[in-house]
Amino acid sequence: FSELPEALKRVLSLENASQREKNQFEKRQAMKQYQLHPTDTGSPEAQIAMLTVRINRGNDHVRTARKDNSSKRALMRFVEARKRHLRYLKRESEERYFALIEKIGLNDTINLVPPRAFLPAEAQRAALQKQLRKKQERQRVADEKAATVARGAQLRERHRQRMELQGAQDEAHEKSRQAAQEAVDSAAAEESMEEASKGK
Repeated sequence: FSELPEALKRVLSLENASQREKNQFEKRQAMKQYQLHPTDTGSPEAQIAMLTVRINRGNDHVRTARKDNSSKRALMRFVEARKRHLRYLKRESEERYFALIEKIGLNDTINLVPPRAFLPAEAQRAALQKQLRKKQERQRVADEKAATVARGAQLRERHRQRMELQGAQDEAHEKSRQAAQEAVDSAAAEESMEEASKGK
């Protein structure tokens, strides 16, 4: 683009583009900046970035056209859609969520657990049961991990005891073998001495 003639640059410049082309360019730039891979268009990060561009553009339009109620309704739909994507992203990965809102410049306004006072009785029981299941699942994983560690320690202790017993048995066997060999050598020596005395 830098090598093109100045007149052609002016023709191709965004300043001469239509508003629709400018909007599409902004959305493509936001998609490239926040997408997870070159062909990513559906990840929460990419969708939130695109919705943020549309919300910013809608805010600018609503400030100048205060009586444009249809644009206000569309802006509210974009805001609610972004909230849904943010809530999904925070539920799936808080690390990605906080990295994204810091990069975009948003505040953390997503609360995954609604206040209990505003929950219907059935929804409140369901939320409590869900929290209890999560707590039980974390406890189960911790218990399994502790049991695995204890089982490993028991196996190592049994192996150590088995090796000690095997060593003691080998040592006793070696001592008995040496004692038997000494007895055989002693008997052979006595027999030789007897034969020598008879020969005299």
